[in-house]
Amino acid sequence: TQVVRQTEARLKQLMSLGTMTIDLTPVAVEPSLAVLPEPDALISEAMTSRPDLRAASFAVAAAQHRAQLARKQWLRFDAVADANSGGAGPSNFGPGFRFEIPIFDRNQGGVHSADWAVQQAIQNYNVIRDQIVADIQTALSQYSAADQNLTQLRTNVMTSMEEAVQLAGRAFADGGTSYFLVLQTTSLYLDARVREIQLTADLQRAAANLDRSVGRNITWKQQASVDTEILPTLDEIVPPGQTPSPDDDP
Repeated sequence: TQVVRQTEARLKQLMSLGTMTIDLTPVAVEPSLAVLPEPDALISEAMTSRPDLRAASFAVAAAQHRAQLARKQWLRFDAVADANSGGAGPSNFGPGFRFEIPIFDRNQGGVHSADWAVQQAIQNYNVIRDQIVADIQTALSQYSAADQNLTQLRTNVMTSMEEAVQLAGRAFADGGTSYFLVLQTTSLYLDARVREIQLTADLQRAAANLDRSVGRNITWKQQASVDTEILPTLDEIVPPGQTPSPDDDP
């Protein structure tokens, strides 16, 4: 029980639900991906779905705009106002303009710095893109291996173990064997059941990792409805004294 509470607390922290008084109810749902899609298709989809890659592309575009602006920053105009009095001539006041002639300084330092920023943003984009490809390939391999291991265990082991437990129980009931054989067979069955639960967890983790790698849900069925009883209330989200009234504009 304590382990369950600790795990629930860590999950709430990851989901930013630590301050909400709700209980997380696990749902026994397995991934519904019957046929693995092609890696190239998932990679192409991830290029448009992954938010980190989109952010990197925006960073490249912003760096390119700053580099274009740096090439124009040498052109400088200033408006000035000049006045003098008490000299040999009469007092006067008038406006003027001041500008720099770009003979030696055309903002070469700023241009080079902006160009290096563009190259850095491009390299960061390439690193994230390559990481996405590696993530998808690794996640597909993990999902395939977990699915195969779970299928083989259920097909070749669990069915035989269930039959062995039933046969041992019948043999003991008929007096043909001792109860030790029943206990031994049941122990082996429970070990196989624990292994099945572990492989199921591995499959669920691999499915979640595959969804994260692609950037959207591809392995889980969408729930038809949401249990409103587990949703937080407005008082749990908005601090006291800041609860909006029904007449407020959204």
